[in-house]
Amino acid sequence: MTIGGTDSLPLAVLRMRQVNWAQGSTKRPSLLLYVRQSREDTSAVSYSWADGGATRVGINLRWMQASCTIEDAA
Repeated sequence: MTIGGTDSLPLAVLRMRQVNWAQGSTKRPSLLLYVRQSREDTSAVSYSWADGGATRVGINLRWMQASCTIEDAA
């Protein structure tokens, strides 16, 4: 999802994904929400996460905030 990108509002590209870490990792499955400043940018300005079974995750960076839900997750 892309928001902003106007003269008065900076571009923010939101990407959300479920992550199952590699076998042997001590990390638990997670739902991640990344904020990037361009469509081509591979590094996130910021990110947030929730339990892997979650259906919603939010973020507040002061200059933008978002609450994203996985459709048909229930």
